[in-house]
Amino acid sequence: MTFGQLCNGIVERVSDTTNDTDESNCVVNEWPCSTYYSACNSVWNCPDGSDELGSCQGTSPTSFNCNTTNHFCLDIHTGDPICLSKARAGDGIIDCVGSIDEQEFCRIKYSDKLTHRFRCQNSNVCISRIEICDCHQNCPENDDETVACHWLNNGQVAMCNPDIFRCRNGRNVSYGN
Repeated sequence: MTFGQLCNGIVERVSDTTNDTDESNCVVNEWPCSTYYSACNSVWNCPDGSDELGSCQGTSPTSFNCNTTNHFCLDIHTGDPICLSKARAGDGIIDCVGSIDEQEFCRIKYSDKLTHRFRCQNSNVCISRIEICDCHQNCPENDDETVACHWLNNGQVAMCNPDIFRCRNGRNVSYGN
């Protein structure tokens, strides 16, 4: 185990004998959620994701011109891209597709799978973001292939031909041409 894994808000190790974890006995004011080890690591170590804002912003292709106090996400009601205030992240109300603004459920249920932070609609299933729009149903209601894909596919029907790439302008380009 590395030092950065201690008290980072994610259970990564459980003792066989005492049932203690790498998160046992962590006093909140002594172990801040945003540290040198946790900042900008693409994992929300803080409930509001503040460890992934600031100097990290703009390094992600999905930053969508959000400022350093907002998270990029897709609106839960419309599927449109929005910049969600840090104050609304981790507040117990799902505002974003995949519940990416409320990651506590997936963090607890899938503590051993750091990438499983997209919560399927009306479900207790969490999947990895790379499973979204991959032309394979991973969520019980297929929302991983429908809701988010509407924006990712520029408002067009999903295309699952691995030999064709769709540009943001809607133009299809064949690989090899």
